[in-house]
Amino acid sequence: MIESPIRNALADSVRDVLEKMCFLDLSAPAAEQPTASRGVAAQLAFDGDPPGLFRLDLDENAARLAAAGFLGEDPADLVAEQIQEVVCELANMVCGSILSRIESSAVFRLAKPEPARDPLPCSSTADATILCDGPLRVEIRMERPVCPEIGGPAF
Repeated sequence: MIESPIRNALADSVRDVLEKMCFLDLSAPAAEQPTASRGVAAQLAFDGDPPGLFRLDLDENAARLAAAGFLGEDPADLVAEQIQEVVCELANMVCGSILSRIESSAVFRLAKPEPARDPLPCSSTADATILCDGPLRVEIRMERPVCPEIGGPAF
């Protein structure tokens, strides 16, 4: 798979937010828990230059562990609503992080994250940057290419 600056920034943003806010390292070997077939997802639109859409999908076990770390609770004590709320907040934080990394001088307005349905496949598309890593799928779509190649003088 070809690495791009946006994909690398996306991976760094996901890792930083999950480690700092949830004390979770999804790149570490998984515990002996089976991966759930369904997951928890959130998405949000953002306005700015460029506008776009961000989505975060976690499998059920990863979402539960992230919510437990974020809330400081035992994973077994969490209800589905708490887990969904944390995944929405994580989507908000990761989206803000990736946007500040790839377009640091632009101003963005992020919409309120909402639960997303229907898990999406981990397949590339021309208009999206997608990161799939084990129990995690993250996607950012922007209306125009970001960080265009420099083709001539700036003046």
